[in-house]
Amino acid sequence: MAMWRADTDAASLATGATMAVVGDDRVVRVVTADQLSIETSNGHRLSAVVADRLDDAPAGPDLSRQLWVVN
Repeated sequence: MAMWRADTDAASLATGATMAVVGDDRVVRVVTADQLSIETSNGHRLSAVVADRLDDAPAGPDLSRQLWVVN
């Protein structure tokens, strides 16, 4: 289980909100059970746990960011 920082373009995490998950010093590889610390567009901070990894973004050696959509 890892802890990741994420920023969203929405004021709340409603369906359809997008989140950018960022790895400051490591490759982003979000998996089920990882924890997210999310900052919303109005400055609120939320915590979440990944219930299911639905996105199959390619993992590469220089991938330090993934874009996610809330379901």
